[in-house]
Amino acid sequence: MHMKSQFGLISISINGYVMIDIADLDVVFLSYKEPNKEHNWLDLKAKCPWAKRVDGVDGSDAAHKACANKSDTDRFITVDGDNKLVNYEKLIDLELDFADYELDNLNQSVISFTGYNNINGLMYGNGGIKCWPKQAVLDMKTHEAAESEGSAVDFCWDMNYIQLNECFSHVYNNATP
Repeated sequence: MHMKSQFGLISISINGYVMIDIADLDVVFLSYKEPNKEHNWLDLKAKCPWAKRVDGVDGSDAAHKACANKSDTDRFITVDGDNKLVNYEKLIDLELDFADYELDNLNQSVISFTGYNNINGLMYGNGGIKCWPKQAVLDMKTHEAAESEGSAVDFCWDMNYIQLNECFSHVYNNATP
């Protein structure tokens, strides 16, 4: 059963667990000055024709807020400009089960998927795709808008991150000067 809630479009399974259905979320391509951004944008549009784009916004906080404003769903996926989606069919069919999480925590949590870094061959969340709660992004103050030292460095210091080890993108950050 699907229903709209404060957590976005969610699925409630028979046993009452909270699930987020990735196929029901907006996908926003977030690019700036990555030399490979147009190639990666075309690749994403071929896989996800309904994807939206935010390009050229100065500042990480402002750019993510622009993504939130572009989204029509309560949660949205960001794909960075130096990323190419892999295993897209698996991602779009993914239903995330958050039975072990408190709902208040989930409402403010960023879901981070692993990205494969093509320079060092490692897989980790930095650079990978993210599933953001729209209102939390609109309310956050990070990077150039930070009010604390930790927030000026990265989102993960002030927002709850749920790191998932599924790899759904390759990060080609060596194409960026």
